[in-house]
Amino acid sequence: YYIEFPIVHLITFGERIVRARWKAWFGEDNIGYRLNGTIQDVTEQVIARKNLEKSEEQLRIALEGGELGTFDFFPRESKLLWSAKTKELFGLPAEAEVNIDVYLQGLHPGDKNTSGAIAQQRANQAPDGLYEMEYRTIGITDGKIRWLRSKGIATYDSKGQAIRSTVVRQEFPKQKENE
Repeated sequence: YYIEFPIVHLITFGERIVRARWKAWFGEDNIGYRLNGTIQDVTEQVIARKNLEKSEEQLRIALEGGELGTFDFFPRESKLLWSAKTKELFGLPAEAEVNIDVYLQGLHPGDKNTSGAIAQQRANQAPDGLYEMEYRTIGITDGKIRWLRSKGIATYDSKGQAIRSTVVRQEFPKQKENE
């Protein structure tokens, strides 16, 4: 058995949360004759878990309210993880599979060349790994042109090789197309 429950400390009267695990042994007559177990104070872990849940909820609200998409790129594995909003910004359904070819396919032709989005990302990257860029996409399934602003940070290993880029992106106002 396994359970978490609050208790009141007998001296301080403060509430603590404990996790109890135990095993019971029963005889042939189905009557318990032995109980072994442990009780562990897990108050700090429970508080940390609740704070993390609250923080994740606040982040979700901020991303949704700001209409921000998220994008993670792991260059060693050539692996992309896109949120549903990022997929939407590339004209894709939420369940679509993505890879680097899908990313390149969704870029506007004017932003694909060496002065385009990928090269611009590296050129605009600060020594601390932060970068910001603007570029256009053409929706892969809807053909809609969108202006996007991306801000992100790259994480490096001890040899200075990028191991992850984490990005948020947002669509520009419609007036950008007229500039």
